[in-house]
Amino acid sequence: FVVQNSVHIDVPESEGATRFEREDLSITLEFGEGGPDGQGRVHVNDIEIASWTELSNTLAEFHRSRPEASVLLRVDENVVVGRFTLVIGLVTSAGIDRYALAAEPPEARE
Repeated sequence: FVVQNSVHIDVPESEGATRFEREDLSITLEFGEGGPDGQGRVHVNDIEIASWTELSNTLAEFHRSRPEASVLLRVDENVVVGRFTLVIGLVTSAGIDRYALAAEPPEARE
């Protein structure tokens, strides 16, 4: 899914990327310094998260208040798979089973 957000990351390309017009909650994983593990900042919507426990608690509260809602995962293309997998685990542990991964459509081929 393609979505605009104020936190800039390099989103991977995907042939099947479609426009995502509405999101309930987005999690952005940046690549670089900072964040809960020193491998890049993490945001829920536009709010920076300081720890994995804080992210877990935020997700649990979100699911309690909106059990049918979905999460959009915005992951910089340089983030290691293990870090992405950790976040997916936190999402599913909170009881959220509706989530999508942000991607950009490939550049037009000539």
